[in-house]
Amino acid sequence: MILLALIIEGVLVGLYGPRGHEALNIPTVYHALRIKPTGIDSTRWMSLADAAFQAGNHRIYPTLFFVQHEKYLYPPSALFVMEFLQQAPSSTWKVVMTLSWLGCLSVGLFLWRAIRGNFTLTDTVAVLLLGVLFRPIGMALAEGQVQLLITALFGLSLLFWAHHRRLGSGASLSLTCVFKPQLSCFLLWGTLRRQWRFTVGFTAIITFVLAASVRHFGLQNHVDYVRVLSYLSHHGEAYYPNQSLNGVLNRLLHNGDASTWSFYSYPPYHPFIYVTGVLFSLVCIIAGIWIPLRYRWQATLADLLFFGCLAVMISPIAWPHHYGGDYFLFVYLMAKHERLFTGNKWLWLALSYIAMFERFPRLDRYLYGLPSLVGDYLFFGAILALTLLVVAESYSHTLPQASIGVQS
Repeated sequence: MILLALIIEGVLVGLYGPRGHEALNIPTVYHALRIKPTGIDSTRWMSLADAAFQAGNHRIYPTLFFVQHEKYLYPPSALFVMEFLQQAPSSTWKVVMTLSWLGCLSVGLFLWRAIRGNFTLTDTVAVLLLGVLFRPIGMALAEGQVQLLITALFGLSLLFWAHHRRLGSGASLSLTCVFKPQLSCFLLWGTLRRQWRFTVGFTAIITFVLAASVRHFGLQNHVDYVRVLSYLSHHGEAYYPNQSLNGVLNRLLHNGDASTWSFYSYPPYHPFIYVTGVLFSLVCIIAGIWIPLRYRWQATLADLLFFGCLAVMISPIAWPHHYGGDYFLFVYLMAKHERLFTGNKWLWLALSYIAMFERFPRLDRYLYGLPSLVGDYLFFGAILALTLLVVAESYSHTLPQASIGVQS
């Protein structure tokens, strides 16, 4: 069934997907790796931030972000990576990105095995194809985005959890906070779930990283970064690849330029968009805590996966490559709930994957007002996938485990 779905999706992409330089198939990814240095995207801003720190009063954000309006969105701790790369061979970041990509595919495969107990050759091919064809992962690889490393660490955390290694799960997930401190919301999740080994592992690493960062870069840079986060939450991005509620509302209300990427500007502050975004984030966090508890699948692999995917959606800026973790969501749904997705239910699962695994430029042309909603297919595809997870998990936990024929 998975292979059949992939064939159908391939036909749809051939008919309606991107063409030429916009296409993101396997040859395009390898071509990008060969002709340009991977890391040209993420390391561009990290190098600018490092230069700002080395100059003058060692303040990163006041000039770089608030005066020059460079879009450096990472915390000071991310500059540890830049300092390492400056001492390493020039190909190091490309190696890191390639290993992260292979790591994501490997996690998908071993996650399938952890759920099903084994995998056949057909399973292996299907799971690897799901990852290789999944645009958020391929896009991050081709552009050298540090998000690919974050996705790999999230996958590693899931794999540790699947093998009941709670300490390792928390520790590997906390490393993502080096680049995205917003993911520290998992500390709340672990505490409320009373998963103390996970919480200890998470807290130990994040405390060490924060202490080292404050010591090396200074407390003031971290205070400045809070101002950066506040500014981003008040403005977001209108550019059409921003697949967050903030991006959806900016385009819906004609707030900002949705057609052109700008290195130096953000859409103007809009009170309705800001308040709605904050409320949406609160609802997602509450849902991520309450729904698994209500339907008795709390502290499971699905629970961790559910909260992790929600954590991406609550951000005011969520580019397509930020959704790489949803690859593990599809692997989980297909591995554990294959027998539940019968008949038309498979169509909903395939539809959510189609919405996320590739670009459809014909839909991206609609940039403003109500028509722009058709261009937000990735955002709505992610919501559909999470809805399917909630329905499947809630239904399966009301049945005897033997009746669905898979491991918990």
